Amino acid sequence: MRPEAVLRQSTNFQGTSGPGMGGMGDGMQLGGVPKRTPIWLWVVTLGLLGVLVFFQRPEPENTKRAEQEAKGLGKITPPKASEFVLVGKFLIALKDFVPPARPGSTSVPALPGEDPTMMMVQFADQFAGWNGTNKFQPASASNPPKPPKEGDFPGPAADRLRATIIAGEVMKGDELLWRVRDIEKSLDEASPLVEDVKVVRVLYGIDVFEESANKFGDALKQSETTDEVVVADIKPMLVEPQEAAAKLTEAQKDGFKQRHGWFAELALSRGDTTSTLRETAARQGWMVLGVLIAVGMLVFLAVGAGFVLLIVFAVRLFGGSWKWRMERPRVQGEWPSEQGVEEHAQRTVGLATPGSVWLETVAVFFASFLGIKLIGMGLHNAGVGEDALVTFSLAAQWAIALSIFWPLVRGMSWARWKREIGWHAPRGVLREVGAGFAGYMAGLPVYFAMAIVVVILTFIISAVTGSDPKPAGNRITDLLEGGALWQLIVIYLLATVWAPVVEESIFRGCLFRHLRRRTGVILAALGSALVFAVLHGYVIQGLIMVGTLGFWFALMREWRGSIVASMTAHAIHNGVVMAVMVIVMSIASA
Repeated sequence: MRPEAVLRQSTNFQGTSGPGMGGMGDGMQLGGVPKRTPIWLWVVTLGLLGVLVFFQRPEPENTKRAEQEAKGLGKITPPKASEFVLVGKFLIALKDFVPPARPGSTSVPALPGEDPTMMMVQFADQFAGWNGTNKFQPASASNPPKPPKEGDFPGPAADRLRATIIAGEVMKGDELLWRVRDIEKSLDEASPLVEDVKVVRVLYGIDVFEESANKFGDALKQSETTDEVVVADIKPMLVEPQEAAAKLTEAQKDGFKQRHGWFAELALSRGDTTSTLRETAARQGWMVLGVLIAVGMLVFLAVGAGFVLLIVFAVRLFGGSWKWRMERPRVQGEWPSEQGVEEHAQRTVGLATPGSVWLETVAVFFASFLGIKLIGMGLHNAGVGEDALVTFSLAAQWAIALSIFWPLVRGMSWARWKREIGWHAPRGVLREVGAGFAGYMAGLPVYFAMAIVVVILTFIISAVTGSDPKPAGNRITDLLEGGALWQLIVIYLLATVWAPVVEESIFRGCLFRHLRRRTGVILAALGSALVFAVLHGYVIQGLIMVGTLGFWFALMREWRGSIVASMTAHAIHNGVVMAVMVIVMSIASA
């Protein structure tokens, strides 16, 4: 048998009849009950989906806030555990391990490939909104950012100052001078960062280099030999870091620390032989690097094993020995019909169409989610504090889980609910869990192949449009950074328990099952994956990756006939990702 014939037979594509379908036409009646799902139910469900997608969309840039931040206005708080802190610790760890690529040079930074510390500076610049014309070098006087487009603003001044502090670990002279001048160009006179820039100028001897730039002129931009001579001329003018720090007032130091936290401590500890900040930061940087290397090796091994499993699955599929265990829903057997119950009694529940209860359940889930969103917005507008809002949101998330039991409210029996939504394991729970693990492993090569495609597309789009967006934030990262211990525990449970149970029940148990009544497995999987993705509210790259997972989980549902396997795969994915994030963010904590 040809492979495509096996695939069609195995997956019951649209145009074939599943078991018991009898080839019924779409407009036919079953015992006086119409087969088609009511239009109003689709309208309500899709309408709720549209509203949720609107609320879940990535927040557009607030131009007023961007302008304020570029000017250094508004509330300035130090990051506790962010990518910025992590990059700084990586750089400190690498600084003493990797010798500078261009000893004695103060005018031209090394390429990232020549000096890995420059890669860290480049990352910090990107987080700060400094994207040089040459993307493979840190922003500098010789590699300035592209002129902003109309309506755009420089990155937040506080972030650019922190990136300057990170760069100060490996750069000197005119490169730091260019950075502070760039910050000063956009600063408002009322910004507290005006004073912080003065502190950085003093601590890193930037004022001296500015004076020398006026004195020596273009000599600073000559070859390394000339550069060394100029540095020798400047050296007598410099003061030791701790002597420079002694020139600062306590008020300057306190304000600097309050606004920049770990970064201020890093700058103030320069030359302080009693400070252990750099030793601690370097140790933590190596710890994170060790964790990432270990995770990378495990992922490499997992992808390799998954590739083998994927080949085995493909051989079985195209060899005709693969069995899809989900039975395509049959209108004749859809609830509220029950075997042995007379027809007039079966319609007393008031459901217009057999099987529509599963689409109803999806609509109830959407409505519950939307209700929680609206309540949260109301509490925010009423002036409720941020901590109380987070607590409400985390608690309400668990309440939404009750929506998956909607068919029971409508009168469906518990046994039938479990069987049709996929909460059953005819061949044993452990076997389904094992299938979930194997299925997830087999999906890893597909997932990472799609990740490579997304990266390539991102580079192409960036090259075509000429845009260099700042790395997007992550809501989970934000919560991990500022949350209390109990919040971190709840977030972890939401990711590893709530999401696998509720999302698999709704998107693979209900929505995929409902779509599967009329379409083949591919279209049903794509449809459920699309809805699953857009509700996560990520940028397009994130939507593609989440959609890939959703598609694969739908195939697992078709394969096993149960959602226990896809629940297991979902829990493994979220659990590993969350565990790595928690460990890394904990080490990166300032």
